Amino acid sequence: MSSFPPPTGRPVTMFPRPDPWAEQQRRQEEHRAKRWRRRRKWLLAVAVLAVAAAGVAAVFIADAGSDRASSQVPVTTQSVAPSPDPGATAPATTVAPDELIEVDQVWLIDRGDGVFDWGVSVRTPSDAPTRSGVVIDVRLLGDDDEVIEQGSGEVNGVGEDSIGAVAGRFSDPNDVPVRLEFDIAVGIVSNDQALGDVLDVRGLDRDPEVVSGRIRAQSAEPVEDVTMVLLWFDDAGDVVAAVPQPVDQVRPDVDARFEIDLSEEVVPEGRPDSIVWTR
Repeated sequence: MSSFPPPTGRPVTMFPRPDPWAEQQRRQEEHRAKRWRRRRKWLLAVAVLAVAAAGVAAVFIADAGSDRASSQVPVTTQSVAPSPDPGATAPATTVAPDELIEVDQVWLIDRGDGVFDWGVSVRTPSDAPTRSGVVIDVRLLGDDDEVIEQGSGEVNGVGEDSIGAVAGRFSDPNDVPVRLEFDIAVGIVSNDQALGDVLDVRGLDRDPEVVSGRIRAQSAEPVEDVTMVLLWFDDAGDVVAAVPQPVDQVRPDVDARFEIDLSEEVVPEGRPDSIVWTR
């Protein structure tokens, strides 16, 4: 008989014994489940990043497209999109200034006695509408290109046959103008009448040293504080002499008579070729 005590605890062999293939399959399934859970977390994170990146790219593309569109729009009134309202006015197109107002005459006349007559007259091109608020700024410059005299005026009712003018007389023994510069603002379309349409010169006559005539106002109100400028042209149609004559008032239906002394003026023989009005 053995001297060792009888065995105690759990027996080494148990029945029924577990199937090793089933145990291995269970462990593999648990491993695959853990691996899938880890992969799902990574896939979710990648998907979030992809969505965010796509959103940023979309914003960038939209901004870039907007910048390109804005940089390609020409800076003209023609680029304005038409209104969907069929009764709305179409956008205005850009028109060259000389298609609205054209220069009629420019003169800077040295009389030879220290007196200089100057002026700029304008009209509208053929078939162009009448315009008002036409501003003419004139500068007389000396040898050093410094401005020695300047004038400005606004004319209304300028049309194809309705001339508007700014004119003046400069006298200064210390300064001699050698050049005239001017700027013209084309104003707006209007139905106004020019001074030449309202004031009608009648009975114009010339004695050797006097020009005389009558002025009639075709208006319901008196016309006050205007200047009548008599102009003489050469064979080329350029102004060679100008004589300004202030007119205080012309009342409706009452002819205003005038006589202009030419004894101290330097003008050709004969009556003036044209008369323009200015304020």
